[in-house]
Amino acid sequence: GEIAFLGMFDTYRPGARGWAGESPWRPHRWWSLYRGLDAAQRTALRRRTGFRLWRLPMLRLREWLGGGVAPQALRLHRVERSNQRALAAYRPLPYAGRITLFRAMHAGSAGDPALGWDGFGDGVDVIELAGRHDNILEQAELASRVRDCIDAL
Repeated sequence: GEIAFLGMFDTYRPGARGWAGESPWRPHRWWSLYRGLDAAQRTALRRRTGFRLWRLPMLRLREWLGGGVAPQALRLHRVERSNQRALAAYRPLPYAGRITLFRAMHAGSAGDPALGWDGFGDGVDVIELAGRHDNILEQAELASRVRDCIDAL
């Protein structure tokens, strides 16, 4: 079928500079990334770190002691890791149309406004919204901006 509208929400083109999947191991950037987090993001990071350091090993031990039956949290973790590997391996096919990118313009965001999508299709329309990557879908303005794009078709 024909694609009438392709809208993406604050996502880098896989393989583009700045894409999260390009290299998960960059310790020299950790402190600057941590300083850019707000209180809620820091809390989530501490919770996730605690899960990986303490709870995950205990869940694996529980699975081993339970005869191979994985607890639900461990199964969910494995699905998440599988999704991350699929994302890292994904390379999109060329697209013959315009792309609309709804981009979170949090404080300190810089670099390529099109997040690597320029030259991928017939051009990129970047719509800047307040907020961060992790809360762009919660922004009140998003629904009206998407509706405007669809109404303009």
